[in-house]
Amino acid sequence: MADVCLVHMPFSMLGNPSMALSVLKGEVQKAGLSAVIEYGNLRFAKRLGLKKYSDFMKDIGSFELLGELIFSHLAGFSKHRDSAEYFAYAKQEIQANHLDVEQIYEPCYARFEATKPFIDSFLLEMVEVILSYQPRIVGCDITYQQQNASLALVRLLKERDPSIVTVLGGNSCTGSIGQALADYMPTVDYVFSGEADDLFPEFCKHVLAGDSKEFIHTLFPSALVAGGQKMSWGRSLMANMAIPDFYDYFRSLEEFDFKKHIVPCLLIEGSRGCWWGQKKRCTFCGIHTSKETLQYRQKSSEDIIKELNVQYGRYTIDTFIFTDCILSNDHIRELLPRLANNEQKFKFFAEVKSNLTKDDVKAFREAGFSYLQPGIESLQDNLLGLMNKGNRAIKHVELLKYCRYYGILVVWNLLKDMPGDQAEWYQEMVELLPLISHLQPPTHLNSVIFQRNSSYTMNPAAYGLELEPIELYHYVGLDDENFIQRTAEYYLPKSIADDDLYRTKVGLWQKLAAQISKWIELYNVGRGDRLVMSIFDNCLEISDLRDCAVQSVYTLTGVDKEVYLFAAIAITCRKVRELLDGKYSAAEIDGAIEGLLTARLMIKIGEEILALAVQFPALPYRRGSGLPVGNIHFEDKEGGIVGE
Repeated sequence: MADVCLVHMPFSMLGNPSMALSVLKGEVQKAGLSAVIEYGNLRFAKRLGLKKYSDFMKDIGSFELLGELIFSHLAGFSKHRDSAEYFAYAKQEIQANHLDVEQIYEPCYARFEATKPFIDSFLLEMVEVILSYQPRIVGCDITYQQQNASLALVRLLKERDPSIVTVLGGNSCTGSIGQALADYMPTVDYVFSGEADDLFPEFCKHVLAGDSKEFIHTLFPSALVAGGQKMSWGRSLMANMAIPDFYDYFRSLEEFDFKKHIVPCLLIEGSRGCWWGQKKRCTFCGIHTSKETLQYRQKSSEDIIKELNVQYGRYTIDTFIFTDCILSNDHIRELLPRLANNEQKFKFFAEVKSNLTKDDVKAFREAGFSYLQPGIESLQDNLLGLMNKGNRAIKHVELLKYCRYYGILVVWNLLKDMPGDQAEWYQEMVELLPLISHLQPPTHLNSVIFQRNSSYTMNPAAYGLELEPIELYHYVGLDDENFIQRTAEYYLPKSIADDDLYRTKVGLWQKLAAQISKWIELYNVGRGDRLVMSIFDNCLEISDLRDCAVQSVYTLTGVDKEVYLFAAIAITCRKVRELLDGKYSAAEIDGAIEGLLTARLMIKIGEEILALAVQFPALPYRRGSGLPVGNIHFEDKEGGIVGE
């Protein structure tokens, strides 16, 4: 039995537990109540098969809102469309964009049709499992494509036991979205808007005591109810927090016989909110759904170290993802040295701001960070300015160089098609990319997404935009314009330019995409370009094996050597002249700079120059078996595919 049953529904990654529900469970148990987490995503993967579930997750990445579509007919919407209409629209869009219907559309449609028969029985199984705990409260977390699965579950639970109090929460429940769910979905009792972990235990006690919904909503205004007013909540301090309880995740891996197929990672939370966003928010970012959740708060380094050691002691997992949207500068200064000196060593992934120094990157390596995700987004200054990134393109190249030297893998991408962009800015990147082909490539070239709560959607007129929810919301949820306006998370411009300037940009995007594709292909098979240097007392020796190389070997001495070493960090030409004043003439220094630029050993962006060669020997990457987000192995001991 359990007072509270928390449920993590499809579709979500299988390689790690739910941080949100694990935090809630820890807080509820700390308050003296009993709680259990049911991993509906793992249970569905067991029914469907690991391989088929993973393939469907890939389809979700290509077909917008597909994860919502498959549960939409059971979610309890009073008016909804058939899945055939969704796929007819998707096929039309694929054809309109001159893409291969046979290669893209037909496999996805076949997998969708093969998955549909599992939905009803899966939901009925979930209901029976949850009812076996005899909970008074059932809560589901919703992030991105978990809404309809959660709505379908609570609808069936209410049909079986109307006394159960149903609660929704998560990033996709904040503000008007949460209030709309409370208003339109009668089987949902409460929708928490914003953070809830410091409120939820007391909320549960009042529910268990039988207090009325009106009274509880008065005590907890961010627990939204039908007919109420939207309000969000953010925890003010991150001290004295319960350590997240991941036990049920590992229990589920055991129950479904997934331990031999899933190698999990764990999650660690160092901070909430975004310290950069409080100063100057990135224009495209809609992650922080209210001013309360944008507010930056952080744990002490001591608490983080304690939690890491406790979790390792519980689960013997040494790989962690920081859930922070941006790692604290305090943690870079204080936490990293403590991690480096901690008796138990860990492997980490974290999102960071892109203005890291060489010493910062070294500290990350020594602390066990094998992957970093800096918000690079572009290698062109004007585009970075449009996005409020607060950094310069040359510093982004510098960071990629540092990460290559210290063997840290970088997760980064390039963004295009943003309001105010100019074709010549993309041309600059077309010319730049061949010079940095010895560094790690981006993962994608993506169009900017217009996401709810971003600057673009909160003030579209300021960017010359007229936006509307993407058309697919009509196919996957309640087909009601007011509901869609209140709950849509993704938007598109009502009209797209079709003039010579736009077509010029499209051509440049195609060139960038081709460059990136080739860069990734060579990098992934270990045939990426090399540009390395060795430092000796009297000279620098540079080996250049890039496709763009002017020659393959250089020996730099005198002014060339000294200029190149000063330019290891982005520096202005004027500063180089000041540093070498009295030793070399301005003409000699400028001649050296010009020669190094002509040799493509150096780049110049604006008034700054940067040497591109990576010092030899660089530290090896700690690649492991992929991104540290948990790994799935599909072959069983006999070599068969799990779920086929």
